[in-house]
Amino acid sequence: MNKPVTLTGYSLGARVIFKCLQYLAKTEQNAELVERVVLLGAPTIFYLALLPPAILQMVVGGFVNAFSTNDWTLGVVFRAKYV
Repeated sequence: MNKPVTLTGYSLGARVIFKCLQYLAKTEQNAELVERVVLLGAPTIFYLALLPPAILQMVVGGFVNAFSTNDWTLGVVFRAKYV
């Protein structure tokens, strides 16, 4: 029996959690494994409404993406990845 977990990540750790959710979404047997996700300063700025439903279905409880639009470091990492 799998117990739900809470995943919290800051900066690149938040990016790793997002990638893990994408991987988990590929298999239905992992549904409801993650209770809560908190991403802090992820170098990927996205809005929850734009996420694929398969990723959101992996999370039973809340999904928080906290970032500052004034974060200079986050802006540099984001541009370096997507330019």
